[in-house]
Amino acid sequence: MKTRMAKVRMFGALRELSGAGSSEVAAGTLAELLERLCELHGEDFKRSLGYAQVMLNTQPVEGDHSKVRLSDADEIALLPPVSGGF
Repeated sequence: MKTRMAKVRMFGALRELSGAGSSEVAAGTLAELLERLCELHGEDFKRSLGYAQVMLNTQPVEGDHSKVRLSDADEIALLPPVSGGF
């Protein structure tokens, strides 16, 4: 599988834990990309990622991330949980 460069934008706690709002990561699948981010940023990042919404090109990604192949210029956003209310 060919490795692609994808831009990752991180928000909330993930941004704080990574020390950056964005980065570029080489990976063939979304699962590989998320794994590399966890390796780079540690266990606290990995725990927080478990609660994040993963978006690929503005669309939410659910299910098995290993089946989501990346293309050049894909943008991944990692969003913290959002709660609503009055």
